[in-house]
Amino acid sequence: MFRRMIYQVHLWIGIALGLYVLMMSVSGSAIVARRELIPLMVAQSVAVAGERMDHDQLERAARKVYPDSRVLDIHEDLRPVRSGGYGNRRGPIDPSLARPAQVTLERDGTTRTRLINPYSGEDLGDEQPWTLKLLVWTTELHADLLGGTTGRTINGYLGLVFVLLLLSGLVTWTMRGRRHFFIRRHIDWRRQTLQLHSSSGFWPFLLLLLWGISGIYLTFPAAFNVVLEVFFPAVDGFSERADRITAWLSTAHFGRFGGLGIRWTWIVLGLVPAVLFVSGLILWSISVVKPWLKRQSLRRQA
Repeated sequence: MFRRMIYQVHLWIGIALGLYVLMMSVSGSAIVARRELIPLMVAQSVAVAGERMDHDQLERAARKVYPDSRVLDIHEDLRPVRSGGYGNRRGPIDPSLARPAQVTLERDGTTRTRLINPYSGEDLGDEQPWTLKLLVWTTELHADLLGGTTGRTINGYLGLVFVLLLLSGLVTWTMRGRRHFFIRRHIDWRRQTLQLHSSSGFWPFLLLLLWGISGIYLTFPAAFNVVLEVFFPAVDGFSERADRITAWLSTAHFGRFGGLGIRWTWIVLGLVPAVLFVSGLILWSISVVKPWLKRQSLRRQA
């Protein structure tokens, strides 16, 4: 009876929370992958080739590319470029690379900023392309559901429900036993979908639980610290162990440790909740929706 109740809890929480889980899964992976994505969207550096253009030469180069626009401002970012890609602040300085110049243009009352190669005058694209704006929008969606403080609070409570979903899923998995460790061959696709759902929830369970708990901390840091200080009392108003735990949760949530390997692990496994949503939706349609539609059809015939 208890296990049946847990199964129903897991089923209906999964249905209610499904789209939220899908959204957080995809947006979370995109946020972790932004170090790889942003250089594909916006030119981060150019090769040093010859003599760098001065202000007047950059203005003439911009007017040549955009003769119908008026140059409002030219900003040259002379900070050195470090090797290792976007966001790397510790890599060695690469003297063979330089940052593009930012040229603000105006046409018919509309302003835009373009990136110009300060050595060749080549136009390198928009400083804020729609793909970058989409990534920024995705980050805000993941953090506060585009709702500011209220959205962040709702996000935190939904994170609590997500943890409950994980725990109920673990109990449900124990009902099925070891045959759901892996996806087995030579069985029908319905059972394979069930095994996909079960194994995808079992193997990365601790990581999914970590994301849920750390997400709750990022939403309610003050309340989280109060709970930690119950187990790790503060000395002179400060608990070093609690501070280390919260710092680790913040770092672990986005995979900001261990280098490229950890980051790619977070990116790939971050899509597991999306797999759980899709496979769970298929299972729900088979076990609940399809029988319900069949009963409705029989009633109409009667």
